[in-house]
Amino acid sequence: MRSVELHLPARLPFDDGALFGFLGWRSVRGVEAFDGETYRRTLRLPGGPATVALSADGDGVRCA
Repeated sequence: MRSVELHLPARLPFDDGALFGFLGWRSVRGVEAFDGETYRRTLRLPGGPATVALSADGDGVRCA
């Protein structure tokens, strides 16, 4: 399994709570999940299936 981790900077004002709340509220069961801190989504990529996990990281978003 390969993993890539990134810090995606955000332009202020950045309301991470509103962003993740929006994504979590509208998540599609079996495809997306939100545990109150991390939003996850499954992806179908040319190299095979993958999962992306997004969470608040100070002045941006941590992406794994």
